[in-house]
Order: sequence, then C-alpha cells, then structure tokens
Amino acid sequence: MIRSITAPGAPVGWSYTAYDIDKDNHHADVVILGIMTDNIALLGATSGATTYFDLGHPYTFPRYYADNGTLHHKYPPFFTEEGFAEYFSNANKWQEYRNWLANNDKFYDTFLFKNSLLDHSAFLRIIRRAYADMVKKRLTKNIYTKNGFNLNSEEIKILRAMIVAFAQSARAQNKLPIIYIVNNEGRSDHLYRAVQPVLDKYEIPNLSSHIICPPDDPKVYLGTNSHFTPEKDIELA
Repeated sequence: MIRSITAPGAPVGWSYTAYDIDKDNHHADVVILGIMTDNIALLGATSGATTYFDLGHPYTFPRYYADNGTLHHKYPPFFTEEGFAEYFSNANKWQEYRNWLANNDKFYDTFLFKNSLLDHSAFLRIIRRAYADMVKKRLTKNIYTKNGFNLNSEEIKILRAMIVAFAQSARAQNKLPIIYIVNNEGRSDHLYRAVQPVLDKYEIPNLSSHIICPPDDPKVYLGTNSHFTPEKDIELA
C-alpha cells in the first residue's frame, strides 16, 4: 500500500510537517520526502496563502529554522480547516494570526493579505497582483538564480537540516528514508548539487530526476505544468 499526503504547490516545509505528524500512524518500510527546485525558496513561508497570491491556499505549516545544522520550528496558531475558519471569522484572532505571520513568514505582506476598498477595482486588483509577483521574485532571487542556489541562504541551511532530521527520524523507526529530488524544467541539477553534501555525509538514499529527465529537455515535461510525462513518471517509479 502507498500512503500519500499532498497539497497544491506545497513546499518541502509542509511536506516534512505532514510526515512528522503522520509518522506514528503507520508501519511503512519506506518513507519518501519529495523536494522540488522551484519550491525551495518557500521555506521561509508558513502558508500557501502567503506564497500563492492568486490561489490563496489556506494550508499552514511551521516556520523552520536551522541552528548549526539542527532543525527548529515555530508552530502557527492553527493547522486545520476548522482552525482556519475559527480564526478567519473572529477579527481579534485573525489579527493575532496576521501578527504571527508578520513575525515569522518572509512572504507575508500586509498590502496583499488585507481586504480593502481596492478590491472593488479591477484595475487596482491587477496592480496588486503585479506587486505580489514582484515581491515573490524579489525574495526568490536572493535564494535561487539561473546559476544555482545561494548555498549560504537560510533556506538551503534549513533544507539540509530538514533532510538530516527526516533521515534520522525515519531510521529511528527502522524505516528506510529516501529523498526524491525533482529538478524543474530549465533548472539543471542545481537542487541535487545543493543537497548532495548532506546526502553523501549521512548516506541517505536518493533519486534525482535529472538522471532520467534532463531539465534542459522540454519533451520530458507536460506542456501545461511542471509535471513529467506519464512515460517518464513510470521510469522514475
């Protein structure tokens, strides 16, 4: 049986949290943590609502930090749909959550996260959408460029610590940890190279998609999104 926990556009912080919450609920022999080039910059976020302005996915996850290679976290006020509804419907609690985001989420922006009279103007909504895109690109370029990842960025330090924590946790339960590295189209093998040092040091089994699906070959990707073609999915499996 394959046990799968997913969310739309979820970064590795959400995926690791899902694993951590669920790890005692099953006796799987193998556990896999998937990481993807385009989502690594989102490790400074805590919600799909702050990272995807157009979509506003309401799922939440902790803010992770790394201290000398050790993973730490701060939990948001809520994790569940019920928690979201409770906070969103209460002005004081919603302000409490916004304050938490301001202190912990790099992608939080008051202008983007608060309704106003501007919402009634199609033109101003377009302006705000463009601003949201600019904010995300500005944050991302400090972490990843066409030349690869900034290995001194907080996000890469968090990612490496998270991979180690995942492997150690899985092994403590006699489970085999595997890191599945998805290299997005046109992104070379930058992600694999960024995490290779910890994979080698801790002898963590891994599969990097660039071996089977060259990132510079558009034929291995679906044209409408970043997913691989069904044929390549089978090869990777």
